[in-house]
Amino acid sequence: KAVTVYTNELPYVWNGKKYSATGDYQQTLVSVLGGCDSIVTLKLTVSPDFSATMKASPQICANDKNFTLSYDVAYGTVDYHSVVFDSKAQQAGFVDILKQSANGYIDVPLPSGVTPDTYNASVVFENSQVTKKQPVSFTVNYSSSIILQKWNDVLALLNSSYNGGYDFSGFQWYKNGQAIDGATESYLYIENGQLDTNAQYQVKVTRAVDGVSLFTCSFQPTLHTDVLVYPTLLSRRSPVTIKMDGQGSGVLLNISGLKINQQALNQGENIMRAPDSAGTYVLVLTNSKGETRKQLLIVK
Repeated sequence: KAVTVYTNELPYVWNGKKYSATGDYQQTLVSVLGGCDSIVTLKLTVSPDFSATMKASPQICANDKNFTLSYDVAYGTVDYHSVVFDSKAQQAGFVDILKQSANGYIDVPLPSGVTPDTYNASVVFENSQVTKKQPVSFTVNYSSSIILQKWNDVLALLNSSYNGGYDFSGFQWYKNGQAIDGATESYLYIENGQLDTNAQYQVKVTRAVDGVSLFTCSFQPTLHTDVLVYPTLLSRRSPVTIKMDGQGSGVLLNISGLKINQQALNQGENIMRAPDSAGTYVLVLTNSKGETRKQLLIVK
């Protein structure tokens, strides 16, 4: 009988006995009927071969300290793993990881200030007799920290002075992995609505210097209560409550852009009167940081 097994299948059990090395083994089987005994032979081959497969690379953000590459071993035994980066990755600051005990996971330090990009490496698997290499690529995305939420209806990208020095020539906003039609500016404005606080937003940006297009990591908005305006459907001369988290100012414009009213706003609740005439108006609010928000008011 000829049998080949892999190291992770040891010991091999044959007729109640265990075997763990390549060789020819014999057993004498006694006949239960009292006849002649028989000698049987096992030709056992223990293969050092193995199969290791990399899993999908995780989402990596440029401000992470490290990330984890993982793999499965389908058969055989892997004693050690290594990661050898190509020249581009090494120039970006990645350092080779050499001969660690294999456990299915490889923790990779992320260089400080690494440029978001796609990088390549080879993962080396080995045991005492077999060495195999498997290519792996991974993408470092922009940190979600370069996205700034303004009010409850605007997301905007920080400029090069605050995003690590990057200038972008193209933008596409995504919500839950789906491209948002027409959202191709450096900001996302939800007209007549607000951001979905249960959704994940990303931007695919094109770097001006080299034309490389990459995503930011996901950003989940939160409900801001720094500015509240209510009600927005009003009677003539009725009060509008403006709640501010800090000081600011409010300018009321008619549909033609002419100023109807202007007043300073204090922290907390402020009251502004609706105009005498029915129509559609725009209330422009500015906070102490110079950020502005437009709120539509309808006077009936």
